[in-house]
Amino acid sequence: MSYLTFSDVFKCLYNGADHKINTCNKDVKCSQSEFFNAMFFAYTDGNDSAFDNSYVGKFSRNERALPAELFKFYAGDLGVLSDDIEAYILPWLIDYYNTAEELYKFIKADDYFSEDIKSDIISTFPFEKKSDVLSFITNAVYNTMSRPKEPATLPVPKKADSFIVEYDLDTAYAPPPLCKYFCGRDDELKELRKLFEKNNRIFITGLAGIGKSEFAKAYAKRYRDKYKHILFFTYNGSLHDMITQIPLDDNDDKNAFGVRHKLLRKLGNDTLIIIDGFNVRESELSSYAEYEVIKKYKCDMLFTSRSHFENESTFELSEMPIEALHRLVRNIFPEAEEYSSVVDEIIDIVHRHTYAVEITARLMNTGLLEPDEILEKLKTCSINPELSDKVKTVKDDKTQNQTYYSHIHFLFSLFELNEDMRYILSCTSFIPNEGIKVRPFAKLCGLADLNTVHELDESGMLKLSENGIISVQPMVKDIIITDLEPSIQSCTDFMKNIRCLYRSRHSRSSEVTC
Repeated sequence: MSYLTFSDVFKCLYNGADHKINTCNKDVKCSQSEFFNAMFFAYTDGNDSAFDNSYVGKFSRNERALPAELFKFYAGDLGVLSDDIEAYILPWLIDYYNTAEELYKFIKADDYFSEDIKSDIISTFPFEKKSDVLSFITNAVYNTMSRPKEPATLPVPKKADSFIVEYDLDTAYAPPPLCKYFCGRDDELKELRKLFEKNNRIFITGLAGIGKSEFAKAYAKRYRDKYKHILFFTYNGSLHDMITQIPLDDNDDKNAFGVRHKLLRKLGNDTLIIIDGFNVRESELSSYAEYEVIKKYKCDMLFTSRSHFENESTFELSEMPIEALHRLVRNIFPEAEEYSSVVDEIIDIVHRHTYAVEITARLMNTGLLEPDEILEKLKTCSINPELSDKVKTVKDDKTQNQTYYSHIHFLFSLFELNEDMRYILSCTSFIPNEGIKVRPFAKLCGLADLNTVHELDESGMLKLSENGIISVQPMVKDIIITDLEPSIQSCTDFMKNIRCLYRSRHSRSSEVTC
């Protein structure tokens, strides 16, 4: 267990000082006593020999505690100590930012400070300006001045969620922004909330494109005040990898999963973990070791999945009511009110499928086709048998063809994609489900600007979030792969730039020829 004393703080500061700077003689190395007396200038009344080398040596070796009078002197006005450190200690430090960061590591490692005191000491980290450093060092000195040489009590137990705060996982795994066109689902959100009163692990199930991910994000937003922490994960095919990749400052690669599992297992129901896109068949769960492990978690857990589950607590997300779908269309295409009957028929033809309705509204908004023209084309379109054979969803451990894919595939064809659009969509098939930053993506694609990306975002074929993350709806990715057949040849620049990036990061030489 780590226990920080004033001796540790003093030595950290003293070791960071330029010892050639001496107030009396710049050619003489400063002593520990001079440094100590300068730190407490107000108390010593400027007497640089108030505490001699022998006396200070015992402090620095942790052989004796500081006099109680010294702590009491500054206890009434911490500003006096801050003034002394600013005037006499910071100028002495070679790089006070670097010294403060070294001291920060000691504070973080201490097991005996309460969470409140530790949070108060490090409240100005990361240090961006001189006042941040000054406040931090002042608090570090003050909070160790009265500490005994050895701990008199057991370490303060860490709160179960302290690792979330320490590594700022609330930010790293914050839920993505909710779609600005999201509407309806109020009753369903209330029902889902009630389910958590009986179960802490719930699966949101439903057809691809029905809105499961947005519904999960809407739940997180609606009930944010019910949870202290909300962590949003995108399932990447492995629960083991998903958990192992949680960024902690540990070097135990062999036991990375075990370390994180123990921390997650301690969390209570004031934490919500969302795992999006958990498309695992129920027949596979019994042999899925990591799933059996996370079933023991006490926090609230929300999964979204295309699969159907008989033995898990599920919330089946069905089609939205007609009124809500009309509102969705109006949110995207304000003139929809003038075409109410046409919109009614379109909604009926696409079987009230949320994503199909959204794409239709976006197509209307482009002005490429009038609403009644879109309706007529939908009436005459036929199911693409090749697409139906290739793209499937999972239900009851059996595959079922879905006409939704063909509807959306047909609607996409009405956008008249140009070569640039087809190229960008092909490249998106290679990015992870959680998406990547749009700027690096554009660079990999070799794009001169983001104009085409924004056009595709407006069409609904890809998503560009407010925080600059580009992603593709899983069902759309299926259609891109089936229809555009992305390959190394069709995405030449993208693949070349990925290869170049890989080489630059793994090559020992500073110059890389791509």
